[in-house]
Amino acid sequence: MYSSTLFHTITLLGTASALNYQLVQDYSGTGFFNNFNFDTGNDPTNGYVNYVDQGTAQSQGLINTNGGVAYIGVDHSNIASGRGRNSVRLESKQTYTHGLFVINLGHMPGSVCGTWPAFWTLGPNWPNNGEIDIIEGVNDQSQNFMTLHTSASCAVSNGGDGLLQPYSEDCNVAVNGNEGCSFHETSTQSYGDQLNNNGGAIYAMEWTSQGVSIWWWNRNNPAPADVLGSNPQPLNWGPPSANWAGNGCNWDSHFASHQLIFDMTFCGDWAGSVFSSDPACSNKGSCTSWVQNNPGAFAPSYWSVLNLKVYQNNGQNGDVKVKVPAGETAGAGRFAAENATQTAEEVRLCQKMGLCLEDGEKLGEQMRYRGKRAAASQIAPSKVPKASQTVNSASAAASASAEPDKVKLADAVGWA
Repeated sequence: MYSSTLFHTITLLGTASALNYQLVQDYSGTGFFNNFNFDTGNDPTNGYVNYVDQGTAQSQGLINTNGGVAYIGVDHSNIASGRGRNSVRLESKQTYTHGLFVINLGHMPGSVCGTWPAFWTLGPNWPNNGEIDIIEGVNDQSQNFMTLHTSASCAVSNGGDGLLQPYSEDCNVAVNGNEGCSFHETSTQSYGDQLNNNGGAIYAMEWTSQGVSIWWWNRNNPAPADVLGSNPQPLNWGPPSANWAGNGCNWDSHFASHQLIFDMTFCGDWAGSVFSSDPACSNKGSCTSWVQNNPGAFAPSYWSVLNLKVYQNNGQNGDVKVKVPAGETAGAGRFAAENATQTAEEVRLCQKMGLCLEDGEKLGEQMRYRGKRAAASQIAPSKVPKASQTVNSASAAASASAEPDKVKLADAVGWA
């Protein structure tokens, strides 16, 4: 999320992706919350918020899946105290590198003073693995802000091939007060009250090695029929609203292993810092006092998620690691095969090529998202890292002379 403190996709006109997207995870339905961790830590953006655990959220009516629709709300009945107003912050147990992420919303948090809702993705060791803000805004905002935040040396260099021009071009969190490289939607139906008044919207974010793009459609401008289907084709959707691309950023070195995140915080580094200058909010006193003492104002502050689906090229998830809280175990299901133990043949091959992981993860977990090309051609140090380091030059040289083994390795991890 955007913060004033430090703390594409690829679309058209020669850059549009023509990938074979297949569904890898469907978060929709009554099992929605089983796929997320509930982060109960202090808000990293210094908000006046008390993030609660799943049991508390359920008992207080902050979450439910009635009718198969996920409701994610906040306490709108009680005077707040302590850390702030009760809310939830959801972080997906699954992480992803590359993909097409599609959310169908019946409702998002309304345009209410003191609020700061966001649906976004985040990599580990922020900002080194990047952040993609898909839907975000504060207070009575009526237009969506879409932003990337990264470490140094990442910028939008092509001016964008989407419908919007970039509001800011340098994604580095260390410049411009962590403004990031941002696109500001011009339609008032893209966010908050007006989005809700139109019955919701669909947002789609595509992330590849060439960049990131975001499309959206409201109910008055229906989405293409394949958007939530089994084999969506972004190439046929027309220009996205926002497109981050070009040679100003090495996208794969700045974005990896993202979780999906929903949160609803209050005040903090952004909403709080502009509260008094917002004409709709400036007469309400301080942001914290307003949020603390006016619970009823936050009844519209909820997400209603009709569908949330993740697609990846050929159905191969870039990251098959599952983030599991202490005391829990990863269950069987869609990704069980991805988390299987390495076979003896895979171990022999990766040892010979110097590519075995050092933290017990399955070889395919770290290699699949690098694509078939890495197995079919020279495996370069910059393309196939170990879990915590790149392949050294000796390993790369050995792999260059091990073509038959690379073919076998491709077979072993499912590339062939």
